[in-house]
Amino acid sequence: TPTGASLAVGGFTVSDYGNGDGVLNRGEVVGLNLRIKNSGTSTATGVTVTATISDSFVTTTTNCYYCSSSLSYGDVAAGETKSQGSGYGIGLAISSTAPTDHPFTLVVTMSDDSGNVWTSSVDLSLSP
Repeated sequence: TPTGASLAVGGFTVSDYGNGDGVLNRGEVVGLNLRIKNSGTSTATGVTVTATISDSFVTTTTNCYYCSSSLSYGDVAAGETKSQGSGYGIGLAISSTAPTDHPFTLVVTMSDDSGNVWTSSVDLSLSP
């Protein structure tokens, strides 16, 4: 067990503003609702989460009602896995020309009020 706080992405759900099937499809804008896990021994206070993508078919966006580029999680206690309370997610805009099963990586950066920074890579792919 790491000493101090140790944050990573502990899962996610998809808020689908396209066809509502809850998966990543071509031509959709979705919100990725990230769960943040603290596997450390102390609380991370004032946690903020951002994400980036380097991909020609998928980009981050704030162009949907519950999409944001920066999410506040408040305090994440040791051993806790926490969802973002307001229902907002990291917005993803998926090109309608993306190949079927297109893989991409979301790089998630988590920081706290003490200046600690953690990164997690989330490997995703489009639904066939």
